[in-house]
Amino acid sequence: MTLLPAMIGLLGDRVDALRLPFIQKKRSAPDYETATGFWAWMTRTVTRVPAASLVVAVIVLLAAAAPFLDRQSGMSGISGIPDYLRAKQGYTVLQQEFHVGLDTPATVVIDGDMTDPATLAGVATLQTKLAADPAFTGTQFVPYPDKNLGVVYAALGGDSMSRATMTSVERVRSDYIPAAFGGTGATALVTGDTAFIVDFNATTSRYTPWIFAFVLGLSFVILLLAFRSLVISATAILMNLLSVGAAYGLVVLVFQKGVGAGLFGFIRVDVIETWLPLFLFALLFGLSMDYHVFILRRIREAVDRRLSTDDAVANGIVQAFALLEGRGEAVSKPLVVRLDGNNVVEGRQILADANHPLVTVVDTMDNAADKAAELAAAGA
Repeated sequence: MTLLPAMIGLLGDRVDALRLPFIQKKRSAPDYETATGFWAWMTRTVTRVPAASLVVAVIVLLAAAAPFLDRQSGMSGISGIPDYLRAKQGYTVLQQEFHVGLDTPATVVIDGDMTDPATLAGVATLQTKLAADPAFTGTQFVPYPDKNLGVVYAALGGDSMSRATMTSVERVRSDYIPAAFGGTGATALVTGDTAFIVDFNATTSRYTPWIFAFVLGLSFVILLLAFRSLVISATAILMNLLSVGAAYGLVVLVFQKGVGAGLFGFIRVDVIETWLPLFLFALLFGLSMDYHVFILRRIREAVDRRLSTDDAVANGIVQAFALLEGRGEAVSKPLVVRLDGNNVVEGRQILADANHPLVTVVDTMDNAADKAAELAAAGA
């Protein structure tokens, strides 16, 4: 990863000085007026009506990004797993037979004098409020008077990672605890799996804008240094933000709202994973900026060939996408899958439900080899 780029950089255009006879054919750069294909047609259309194309593209991207405003953050618990999987069925039976919520209760830790009547009255008030809340199925108080500590275990009446359960924990923090322990001198804190998700959501929401600002600002500076243009740097950031926002919106639209989920074999969930937007931002923005710089480089080369600005942009895009399209060829290749192990039944069911036309599931390695040979012979 270090030596090869260094060697290519030293060789420059001389890397193509020696050609392989009969194999390596000399290719000329495609011209956008004569090139064929979707991107060539799109480039000709956009360059002829740039203002209208810009308005339409921005409207489409903003419309795609709009569902993200209704995003619900959290972690997909057992409710996000298909009902037909044996693992979920077993978990559901355990929860029904051995009381839901006992394995992942909301834990209220009370720091105070456990012999003080005011503190004990606060504990009783808290238990009364929890008992009246349908989100909880029972409570247990365990005092530790020698350590001035007490713990209230509140069994949750559902999936510990669901949105409703997170709301109930927030209610305990904001309403029940202040009402029970206000003026007693005791301090009560809520912990547990659900409380962790609530805190994780809050922490992620607090620092994500700072991460976005740092990445965008650094990218702007790098582009500014590379291309010496405020306009190019600013438009690159805005375009990439629009594309990332559109991806966010489509994720919410399909997975949270369920629009079109059945067409792809996906399962609708109540919440979008808290870490997913930040992960997608790093992935999509990195790839998008990579391709953006690649296209700008092709445009710069066209300018160096004395083409006009419009022709340089059009030719640069066509040349870049002629190469970029090749990077996606592997996605359209057939895939032979053999599953083994404890989850083979569930895995086959998931692949069957997905019903992907390019995925073939086989039982044995011999069948996998036969199918691979068949695909190879067909030139797939």
